[in-house]
Parts: sequence; structure tokens; C-alpha cells
Amino acid sequence: MEDPPSSTLAASGVKDTDTCSVQKEDEDVTLSAGKVHGDCAKELKFSSKIIPSEVMPIGSDNKNQESSEESQPVSKRQMKRQARHEKWIALKPLRRQKEKDKLREKKRKLKEERERLGIDEDSIRGPKLIRMADPEASSVSVAIDCSFDHLMNDLEVRKVAKQIQRCYAANRRSSSPFQFHLCGFKSKTKSWFDEKVQGYSNWDVHFHKGPVEEVFPKDKVIYLSSESENILEALDPSKAYIIGGLVDHNHQKGLCHEIAKEKGWHHAQLPIGSFVEMNGRKVLTINQVFEILIAFSASHDWREAFYHVLPARKVKTFVQDSTIEGDDSIKLGSENSKETERSNGQEVTEDATKEECTTYESPS
Repeated sequence: MEDPPSSTLAASGVKDTDTCSVQKEDEDVTLSAGKVHGDCAKELKFSSKIIPSEVMPIGSDNKNQESSEESQPVSKRQMKRQARHEKWIALKPLRRQKEKDKLREKKRKLKEERERLGIDEDSIRGPKLIRMADPEASSVSVAIDCSFDHLMNDLEVRKVAKQIQRCYAANRRSSSPFQFHLCGFKSKTKSWFDEKVQGYSNWDVHFHKGPVEEVFPKDKVIYLSSESENILEALDPSKAYIIGGLVDHNHQKGLCHEIAKEKGWHHAQLPIGSFVEMNGRKVLTINQVFEILIAFSASHDWREAFYHVLPARKVKTFVQDSTIEGDDSIKLGSENSKETERSNGQEVTEDATKEECTTYESPS
């Protein structure tokens, strides 16, 4: 700042060694001039009133915090990881197209080989996949309640999404698939599918953004919960069976049952206790509950459904059933290896890979 002319100071009656104070409404400006020696500059000092905290601009602290966070350096490892992720996303369509081209070429060569050998295509074609709209499909509705995103972190949401994928795969393999619904399908679960599963919107699934109560009438809902005092004995085509889409490791134990009671819905538990003595923690995944329902729908036998779906590590014994001759109980083996058991000449191999738990628990 340049020094004020000496003529101006003289006109205002201010000497070199004097101090003048200028007062304003919001600030005081104190001008102090030291002794002038020749052409030396005068020393000017300005002091302002401190603005009270009560009148500080709202959000100034947040802005300062955000600016400090933005100013934090990003490590080279984080930058490389972000660059790899962006590159992977950018090249995803190209990879998908290459996979399709490779599969198309493989099918073409296979078809030529079959024609050369005189093999009929119909004789080797697998069973036809039944869609929900086909006459062979079941009229039983099974829905997953996806309205618990706010109670789960990103890792738990990913586990729910993976289990939904397994449910869809099981329904597609079925010779009589359920009417499969996803209720409350939005927020984090939908975002995960949008990012990770290309083309899922073409699945043979009924997607609903609205909650269960907007999809099914109140008197049609049966919410599956291990805390229910009602035992599910059969599947009614006029009902909708709801599975809670919640992976919480029992932090929200009993939540689905409480929701069912609050909303006035019917509720029931699978009859596990009547057929199975569980080993250790009595928890089932979302897809295990779904697959048990699929198996029962095909066989109309709960014991057989439990036997073919429940992991060996979770089953201590099967309760004696007179319908299976010469077998008082079926004991399944250790927790850390693949178990192989024979029943009525059928070999069942179960991988003991640990599953993530959901809120559904088998009855004690």
C-alpha cells in the first residue's frame, strides 16, 4: 500500500508522529504513522473488529472442512486403483462383445461338427427353460422384500444381491418356476445390480419399486419368519410368500416377524424342527429358503426338500420318518469338507462352503 501524501496529512491536521483513528459501524481502522525520515514510507496498521461467532456465515466451518479434505493428498496406490477401476468400467462393453463373439463362433463350429457327424440337434438339446408366463409355471408367488437397504452396509447389500442371483438361477432351472417378485427394489440393491449385472432388467422376474403392501393384498401375504408360531404345511397358489431380504448376522433378529405383526400380515415358519435337528447356528440364507420352497413345490415332501438343500455342516440328523424304509435317521458329516451321503440309492454331495446368514432362523 502506498503512503498517503504528506499534503493530505497536513490538510487533515495529522502530524507524522500522530495517530489517527477512523471509526466505522462495523470496523475500526487505526492508522499509525511512524516518524518520517526523508522519503521513508509511513507504517500503516489496520485493525478490524473480530466478527462474533453468532454472525459468522452459516456453513463456513463445513466449507473449511471440505477444503481441508480436498487438499489432502491422494496416494499413488489410490490413484492407480481408481485408474484401473475406471479402465475396467470403460472396457466392460468391449469385453462383453468379445465374449459374445467367442461364444457365437464356438456354437457355429459345434453345429458344423454335429452336421458332419449327422447328429440331430433335438436329441442333444437340454430341457426347455420354463418362463413364468408359460402354462407349466407355478401360480405360487414368492417375493423377496428388498426394503432393508438402510439397515445394511455396502458389503451386506452385496451379499443380499448375490443371494437374489442364486434365487433367480434356481427358479430358472425349475420345471415349474414360481412367480418371482422383488419388492422395494431400489436404493442400494438396485444400484448394485445396475453397476454389476448387465442385462438383469431382462430377467424373468417381476421388479417392483414399491413395498410389499403395494404389490400384494393384505390377506394374501404370508411373511416367512422363524419367530412365527405358525407352521407352514403347504403352499397355497392364492398366497404370496415373502422372504426378508436382510443379511445382518442377527443384529436385527425378529425384525421381519415384528413387521408382519405390525402390518397385520399372516406369518409362518418352515417346518424344519419337525424333520431336521440342526447342528450349531440355526440360520438360513435367502436363497436356501427359496430353494427349499422350490424343492417342496416339486416333491411335496418337506423332508426331501430339506435333505437336498440344507448344507451338511448345518444338519446334525434328520428326524426319523417312516416313509423312508430302513433308515432311522440320516447323519451328515463334518463341517469343513464335502460330505457325501447315500439315501435310497441316491448320492448327494454337499459343499460345506460357509454361507452368509439372513434373518430367517430355523425353529429350535
